[in-house]
Parts: sequence; C-alpha cells; structure tokens
Amino acid sequence: MIWTFTAIRPTPRRWAAAADLAERYPAAQRIEDPVATAGIARALFAGGAATLHLVGTNHQVKVWQGLLAIPPGVVTTYQALAHRLGQGREGARAVAGAVAANPVAFLIPCHRVIRKTGALGGYYYGLTRKRAMLAWEAGHAAAAASLPRRASG
Repeated sequence: MIWTFTAIRPTPRRWAAAADLAERYPAAQRIEDPVATAGIARALFAGGAATLHLVGTNHQVKVWQGLLAIPPGVVTTYQALAHRLGQGREGARAVAGAVAANPVAFLIPCHRVIRKTGALGGYYYGLTRKRAMLAWEAGHAAAAASLPRRASG
C-alpha cells in the first residue's frame, strides 16, 4: 500500500499524526507528494467525496457512519449521537471512544461532536484546529444557505 499526503508546516502534531498513520498501516510506503494530493485535497474541501477502506470494530464503523450523517456546519453531542445509533444515553462513553479512534479526521467529521455542556471537548489535533474547522464549515453552510435556489421543473 502506498499513501500520499499534502505537505503542511512541520509541527509536533504533524509528526505525531504521521507516526500514528505509520503504526496503523505498517506495510504502507509513505510518499510526501503535494502535487499529487493537491487536486484531491481541493476536491475534498469543495465537498467532494472520497472512497476509503477503513479498519475498525463493528461498533467503530457504525459510529463513523453516524459521523458522516452529521451535515457540515452542524454539531451534535456524544450523547445525542449514541441515542441516534440506538445506544441510549449510557452509550455516550463508548461513542466517544469510537469517535476518538477515527483514523481520518475531517473526512469522517469527528470534529462535529461536542460535549452536552456545549464545550468543544477534546480533539486529537487540538481545540484551535477543531474551532477553526467548525467555523469554516459554519461559514460555508451559511453562504450556501444564502444563495438563491433554482426552481425545479
């Protein structure tokens, strides 16, 4: 397996993320190729889709599918997500664990889950990034909602 990624400014978190990927996919060859990944990154940030093959427990995959159902610009709580997935109120901790195990942040939008108190909670890449991602999505959702709609027919 070969995976590529877009180069970003080196930071301790970036190196931690690269180490995490290397641990998850030990047989993969990492090639840093911003030219090859730039088009994919642009498409994803424009709302495009990606085909992913993820490995996780049945519970994790179910939670990740639940995350994909949360629209951009919207947040939910761990408790509400657990309830939506049929796990009841007490399932929030198990859901939080599966959210934290998400291997592809942003593509599977774990940043859209917050604590029931309204606090952002944790985020592997830091609360500043989570806050920025939520603001970026909210801005794009608001802009899309203000565009004139075409009449069908």
